[in-house]
Amino acid sequence: MRCRIRIRARASETMKCLAPLRTTTLITPRPWARKESGTRRVGARLSETIMNLAPRTPITRPCWKPTLKRRCSRRRGVKGVRSTPESKTEVDSSAACARGVVTAMYDAINDRNADKAIQYIDDNCVYEDLNFPEPKVGKAQVEELFRKSCEDIPKGMDFVVDEITGDNTSCGVVWHVEILGKVFPNTRGCSFYKISPESGKLVYARDVVESPLKPGEGAFALMKVLVPLYLKIEGGNDEADETKMDTLSEDEFSETNPWAGRFLWSVAAAYVSWLILSPPNLLAPGEPIWAIRPETLKEVVDESINFFWINILLDQLGVSPLPSPVCNPVSEALFNFVNAWSFMYLPLLLADKKSDGLPKIAFWSVQMFLTNAILTPFLALRATNVPEKRTTVDGSSSFLRKSFGVTGSIVGIVSLGWLFFARPEYGAAADRIPTLVELLSHDRVAFAFGVDC
Repeated sequence: MRCRIRIRARASETMKCLAPLRTTTLITPRPWARKESGTRRVGARLSETIMNLAPRTPITRPCWKPTLKRRCSRRRGVKGVRSTPESKTEVDSSAACARGVVTAMYDAINDRNADKAIQYIDDNCVYEDLNFPEPKVGKAQVEELFRKSCEDIPKGMDFVVDEITGDNTSCGVVWHVEILGKVFPNTRGCSFYKISPESGKLVYARDVVESPLKPGEGAFALMKVLVPLYLKIEGGNDEADETKMDTLSEDEFSETNPWAGRFLWSVAAAYVSWLILSPPNLLAPGEPIWAIRPETLKEVVDESINFFWINILLDQLGVSPLPSPVCNPVSEALFNFVNAWSFMYLPLLLADKKSDGLPKIAFWSVQMFLTNAILTPFLALRATNVPEKRTTVDGSSSFLRKSFGVTGSIVGIVSLGWLFFARPEYGAAADRIPTLVELLSHDRVAFAFGVDC
């Protein structure tokens, strides 16, 4: 029993010596030691093994520098995250946590404290709020946005964080808006934020807000129509366009949608009944086509003679086959502006593969010289059309697209100038806008032009 106690005591003393030890110490047998019992030999071997395990180089310990860190926790359903006074100083350091900076900024916005919120914005910040057409670039523009928000948003309306996740340099936020503690409809959103590692402040942000329109599967049908047209128009040249279009599945053009066709036929019937055939001044101002007045018909004919002001120019040069009639410049400008819009639509029709096989030129001519209402039946036929695959590339479409675009743009710009400054005997420029409003609210033809636009 005493031998075991001595062995444990010696082992304990050996362990205490390991901490300051810097080199290995060899244990040599004592010359006076007698032959030891088995228990003593085990204790000696254990001590020798422990000593041999000691490091042969000096033991160094890392020098830890104490730092303050912002506590970055995921908060669910919290109106901002309040920061402690110690953590607020960390906003200006590179160790700032993105989640902490963003939640503190939300706190300041909910408190309507723009001065505090702008403290978290870097001088080179780019803030993309998709409610606005252009991003806010630089601290000054972001500060203007924050101050406008704090001034215009009423008290009781708060941005509530549903979920926030990220690291020290970036984070994503899912949020919604509440008014007096109740969820406000169609106000969900998500945001992405990025923190500058140098300043520890917000250097990039993007806010995406829920759309109040919910097209559902209609959005896919719309993209199926618009994406091929976009590739065709924006490709740069016809060969590149055809290459891009060939990468799309042929099923994209061969599929039909009878439900869309029925819906568009219903829209066409309702549109024509309302705009063209409805009784005078009942559903639309002015007289319908079946009760049109002779003076209105004469006005349309005179404006058609002055189409795109070509006959007016020829009349000024003395080579006009017909005398140029004098028309009201407001009505004349509206007539030519709408026709310029319709004029530029032809290249788009010709570029559309899905409508191949339909009488595009005929539909465009009716749209150009009578009414845009014809386009709704055209779209209804297109929805159920199965086109033939194109085997050749029309090299003239690029020139057609550019020439029609330039011509239509010039006519549209001239129409605006004609509206205000042509034929001074019809009044000053300031009197033309009231005349236009009066025309749109009492004349069926002018009202139809406005609707067609």
